[in-house]
Amino acid sequence: MDQQVANPDEVSLISERLRSIRRRRRLAHWPLLAVPLLGFTFSLLGVQELLRSFTFDVMALVGVACILVFWVGHLKCPRCSREFHMSPRYRNDFARRCLWCGLALNGKNVNAPYSIRSREAA
Repeated sequence: MDQQVANPDEVSLISERLRSIRRRRRLAHWPLLAVPLLGFTFSLLGVQELLRSFTFDVMALVGVACILVFWVGHLKCPRCSREFHMSPRYRNDFARRCLWCGLALNGKNVNAPYSIRSREAA
């Protein structure tokens, strides 16, 4: 059964919530890039006496990244109200579409007809 979002107020609300999802994804993905860059920078600088402190900082950053990725993984899709990054069978934190209804992260297909995947069909 296909559904469609036709109300302009709903479209603007969906666009606003997609903007929020994009911001949260960027926030969650920056630690994944920061840890290797910090390691490379410290290895170039030859900072051996700060190794214990650096190890603690990296572990704290990895912990924060895990929490943020878990947080982002459970964000709800503004169109179908299911987890945006979790399908019936798998999870994809880098997905650019809702794994249930196919809503694009940039909002290009907000007005397109959609159907929600069922757990049995997946």
